[in-house]
Amino acid sequence: MLFRSATLTDEIAALTKGLEELDASVKEAMETRKEENEDYTTTMASNTAAKATSVEDNATARVNLEDDTYGIASDHVTVGRDLDLDATVGLDSSADAQSVSGDADADVEIDWEEISAWQSNGEVTIEGGATINAAVDGLLEASSNTTSGEATSDINLSNTPVIGVDAVEDVVDVNGNLEMEASVSVDGTASASNTDSGSATANIEGDNFLGAITEDLDVAGDSTRTAAVDLNFNSDANSTANDATATVEFVDAFGLVDGQNAAGVGRGLGALIGGDASIDAAATVNADASASTVGGNALAQNGEFTPF
Repeated sequence: MLFRSATLTDEIAALTKGLEELDASVKEAMETRKEENEDYTTTMASNTAAKATSVEDNATARVNLEDDTYGIASDHVTVGRDLDLDATVGLDSSADAQSVSGDADADVEIDWEEISAWQSNGEVTIEGGATINAAVDGLLEASSNTTSGEATSDINLSNTPVIGVDAVEDVVDVNGNLEMEASVSVDGTASASNTDSGSATANIEGDNFLGAITEDLDVAGDSTRTAAVDLNFNSDANSTANDATATVEFVDAFGLVDGQNAAGVGRGLGALIGGDASIDAAATVNADASASTVGGNALAQNGEFTPF
């Protein structure tokens, strides 16, 4: 009996040790798998609103965003096997100003260095394949209304490029296949209304809108890239007895740009694809400016831009 008890104790101890070693082995395998295949998934959301209401005084509603926003910002990235990157930036900003006899001023101002779903600041090396999905979605609204004062609504992104994939700092090297989908979609509405004797001004101003931009892209296998910019801007000014001015202005809208740096200078090698290549790039722009008045001057203007 003593012999059997000792043997049973030894067997239990050996079994316990074996389970502990198995747990350690599984954990190590999971860590190794994690190192070999990188999975980046992030969603950045910015929701801001301002509202001001006054009877006799001025009403000012202002949304002022001054911090850079990135879904993913990376320096040097090295992946032993496959990369799966999914980055989204969502912007939802509104300003609403209402006054009876004073001025009404509604502003949405974004003064950032850049808005991008994925910004790469260094060399990217992927030993396997890469699947990249990057999107920026924006909804911007500015509304002002007054009876006898001045009504002004502004949406200003004039110093802030909006980019889905920004890889202009260094080389992106993919040793397998590449599937990339990048998009920028922004809806902006500025409306200003005066129902008695004041003026009404509605303005939308933007910078560059880029679905994807790369300097040096090197893909050993096949490459499928989809890049799109979709802009819908509406500026509307109405005054009963004074001037009404509505404008929409921005610089560029590009679906896809290869072989350029951040300043738009073509110093890079562009895209080198070892296998089959498929590109679907589009920039869609709907820009409307409308101004109406009874006794004043009306000016509606769409500024110049370069779609691709």
